Amino acid sequence: MNKIELMPKFTTMQRCWLASYDGEYPRVRPMILIVHDGRFWLATGTEDAKTTQLMKHPKIEVSVPLKENEQESFVRIKGIAHYTHNPIERETIWHIATFIQNYFYSPEHPGFGLIEIHPATVSYMPPNSSVEESFNW
Repeated sequence: MNKIELMPKFTTMQRCWLASYDGEYPRVRPMILIVHDGRFWLATGTEDAKTTQLMKHPKIEVSVPLKENEQESFVRIKGIAHYTHNPIERETIWHIATFIQNYFYSPEHPGFGLIEIHPATVSYMPPNSSVEESFNW
């Protein structure tokens, strides 16, 4: 497995589980992973607890359940969370992931936080397997 083989398994938006660290304990929460142009994004509020956690401890892991031919599989992405203030990226993701518009009135909304995940390593467990395939991104 490699990046080129893995990317088609993602949809533009899918449920994921984000694991972060608050300085004392790991924190896991459901989110929507946004995939666009081979990059991974998360939308959040700038006042959310996870924002403070990720600013202090940007190393994360995202677990993404996948369905392939009616079989369950998953991907784990380990990497660094980076907040972006780039207006073009914010507008692009705001238009692609329209659920964001339910929370923030525009891409410039001060409460809209956009996180890009910079993967370091990725693990993939194919359907009907108990062995993960890991590779450097």
